[in-house]
Amino acid sequence: MFKPGFMAAGLLSLCLAGCGLFDTPARQMQRAEDALTRGDYGEAAVILRSLADGEPERGDVWLLLARTLHMQGDAAGAERVLQQAVDNGAPAGGVAVLRAEQRLVAGNFQQLLDAVGDEAIPLDAYQRRYYRARALQGLRRTPEALTIYQQLAAEQDSPELQLRIAQCHAFHGRDQLAMAALDKAPGMAEGWLLKLDLARRNRDNAAASEALRKAIETAPGQLTAPEQGQLLLIGVDQALRAGDAAAAEAHRASLVKLLPQAPVTRLAIAQVQLHTAGTASGITSELQRLLQEQPNYQPARGVLIAALLRTGSLELALKEANTLAIALAPNPEPQQVQEAIRAATAEAPDSAERQLNIAAALLALQQPALARLQLQEALQKHPDGVDLKVAMVRIEVAAGRTSEAIQLAQDFATERPQESGGSVLVAQAQEAAGDFAAAAATYERLWRDNPTGPLTLTLAQVRTRAGLTVADLPLRQWLARYPGDRQIRQYLATALQQSGDHAGAVREFERVVAGIHPAHPVRPIALNNLAVAYSLVGDPRALQTARSAHELASTVPNVQDTYGWLLVQAGRLPEALPLLQAAAAGLPDSPEVRYHLAAALAQAGQKDEARVLLADTLLDTQPFDERAEAERLLASL
Repeated sequence: MFKPGFMAAGLLSLCLAGCGLFDTPARQMQRAEDALTRGDYGEAAVILRSLADGEPERGDVWLLLARTLHMQGDAAGAERVLQQAVDNGAPAGGVAVLRAEQRLVAGNFQQLLDAVGDEAIPLDAYQRRYYRARALQGLRRTPEALTIYQQLAAEQDSPELQLRIAQCHAFHGRDQLAMAALDKAPGMAEGWLLKLDLARRNRDNAAASEALRKAIETAPGQLTAPEQGQLLLIGVDQALRAGDAAAAEAHRASLVKLLPQAPVTRLAIAQVQLHTAGTASGITSELQRLLQEQPNYQPARGVLIAALLRTGSLELALKEANTLAIALAPNPEPQQVQEAIRAATAEAPDSAERQLNIAAALLALQQPALARLQLQEALQKHPDGVDLKVAMVRIEVAAGRTSEAIQLAQDFATERPQESGGSVLVAQAQEAAGDFAAAAATYERLWRDNPTGPLTLTLAQVRTRAGLTVADLPLRQWLARYPGDRQIRQYLATALQQSGDHAGAVREFERVVAGIHPAHPVRPIALNNLAVAYSLVGDPRALQTARSAHELASTVPNVQDTYGWLLVQAGRLPEALPLLQAAAAGLPDSPEVRYHLAAALAQAGQKDEARVLLADTLLDTQPFDERAEAERLLASL
């Protein structure tokens, strides 16, 4: 039989051990590593601070604590602790890697590029090449970065490298190649973020929702706490757009747990309350306090304006909109907000027009769910408000709720069968849903009944996107009746050029230019298009025409490219290179522009740079007219 005292002592020992008081340093380090892996940065920090207090001379503990603070988003704290790690003999390689990661998060790409070139910094060969590529990628020198990533990937199988390869492809608009690389990088939060961007670019709402869900799910342990916070805020916004209050609340709760007092969390709380509470009055006070503490946190100002609009405080909303417009100039959205609020103040308080303008301001603030709510309330007072119903359809389109938009538009068209506006709304909603064949059929019926210039252009554009034969037929029919319509002729000329009818394109572009006043702002683009058309038929007037366009619009990338490329063909490389470099910076996803720059670099003797740029450009699967020439040039280098 055991003595009671002995049993009590044994139980006490077990309890103390369970509380971690008898953990070895190795076990505590492992617990901290595990907490980091699952994204519990706070627990990891508590364990490591306790361990560092007990064994302050251990550099590896300080180094892991510095990494933990880095993941928490505490850059200043991480730097202080990292110095402690250095002072206590932390592995120099680990210190160098963490410093590289800190520079990436801070956007100090040139500093990182300089550091990896310093042989005194203890990075191994792989790390030096990898972080050089990350720095080049940050500096938008993606062809060089991609070459390094591909070389490293050929040496070892790494999801991380495939992710970076995908990012480079996506930067240049090579979505298929990006997705193929992402398939080799499963389970990475950044990979799901890239899929989110690609889905949004392609207007695939279902894929975007799934990508966001997976990004949030995989983010802990992979993304820093501030990065996760921004991701969760996107989740709140997307859920509110979709009308899913439960999902928005779940994301808000996750934010509160992750970053309890952070501005992003307070903003998310205000967003959810604004969409679900019966009044917005208390929300405005909280947002005003947040802006007093963080005056440059413009997302909070945008939500404050929305809250003020919802309470009817238009004068205060306009004042905040003026501040936002100054802070975000030359972004046009804040100016649209200003204009809509001014228009609202000029209308009677209960009028449908006032509600329409408030909804327009909310939509410009990227708050389609609040704009929808504003219109729903207005429709209760004005159930026959035609403009309100039209606006509701457009708001559903803006929110990505295309099924709802199509249904509302069809209902509206049924209510008013004698009016064309309902059918136009249906066609626009069908376009937004990606059903271009259905949209083309709807527009065609409208066009037959009442052809107009804008409708002709819209019909031709949608027919082209739907892949219909003789897509430009409406343009020709319209110009036969109205030969002076410059916009329609410009579009026809472009369509002819794209189809290979260069002589026809020259004829139409010449007629476009002849009809434009020398001082008209569209003249340089028309001249540029004519210069391209001339060059395709070997007309010697091409260079002078391109020069005229450049004299009128020297900072437009397409104009820079056309003039620069014709200068290359004329053997005037010193003049051409700066133009083509500027054009490639402005149009990074254009294979034609990048080929032109590569050809100029090759002629200038910069063959290594040309080879890297060409190899990267030819990865693009989309066809371009000079692909064969680019392939021959690469083979010759």
